[in-house]
Amino acid sequence: NVVPMPPTSPPSADAPHTSVLREETLAALEPRVRAAAVRGVLCLFAALLALAPYVRAVAGGDSGAAAGVRLALDARALASVLWGGAVLFPFAALALVRSGSASVWARSLAAALAVLVLPVLVVHAGGDNQSKLLNLGFALAAAPAAIGIARIAHTRARRAAFVLFALAAWLPGVAAMGWAYAHQSDGSADAPSRPPAALLVAVLRDVPAAGVVVDATQDTTRGAAPALAGATGRALLWSGGFMARKWGYGSAALQQRAAAAAALATGRWPADTTGAWLEALGREVWVLAPDDSAHASDPRWHVVARADGVALARFAAPVAP
Repeated sequence: NVVPMPPTSPPSADAPHTSVLREETLAALEPRVRAAAVRGVLCLFAALLALAPYVRAVAGGDSGAAAGVRLALDARALASVLWGGAVLFPFAALALVRSGSASVWARSLAAALAVLVLPVLVVHAGGDNQSKLLNLGFALAAAPAAIGIARIAHTRARRAAFVLFALAAWLPGVAAMGWAYAHQSDGSADAPSRPPAALLVAVLRDVPAAGVVVDATQDTTRGAAPALAGATGRALLWSGGFMARKWGYGSAALQQRAAAAAALATGRWPADTTGAWLEALGREVWVLAPDDSAHASDPRWHVVARADGVALARFAAPVAP
């Protein structure tokens, strides 16, 4: 038995016209698509150029960015992007997509967000500095996210639903942060290392604003910032390797500062080029160190305050013969 073939409809008279119209439409869209792609690449390149000095500063400093940056997949970074951006990034993406490819601000923001967020997943910078890029990404995504939320929550019911959603998303984090701030003390693991309170007052009173301080009482064994600079506004000659690596200074400069601080903390003026460099600063040098009677024999060591076994002294530079 032969199965009869279904009758075929005759070709429409409009088919050639439709095909030509489709080709003309594609030909007209092709330059626009190409131009949009070029604009997107230019926006991405401009964002990279704008961020390059900052990334170099926090990653490698004078020693070069390659010294502080390496490719590495980071599970913590991925978790931070997913959890921290769970609310911001979807709503920001909604606002950017709805703005269309013709929107200059949408293209620029999308390129900047890509440059800030994507490297966090595959680039590891010394001192966990890639987190700074993610924080900037969160701040940049906040405005378009607010626009995306406003476009969705345009009715009373949707606004109420979003309020409940926001409370569920943010309230636990705010509560945990508040509890941590309320219970933080000088004994906390990341509490700033600080000298006795009476000596902080003495630093404010006696050390000139242009002076430089060596705090030999600082605990440099943990990742905590020193309290003296923030509490007194006086510059520290050396704040420990953890904080120094945060800003990517050159290794030679860091070693010089560490050597100078170590010598001054023991009552000795640094020798050779380190001492010459310290003299060239032209700034008064003050030292917070354990109150050791051995320092009293040095005529350049002038103690101005004592408290809790710690002394604040001005260390005069050696006089040239």
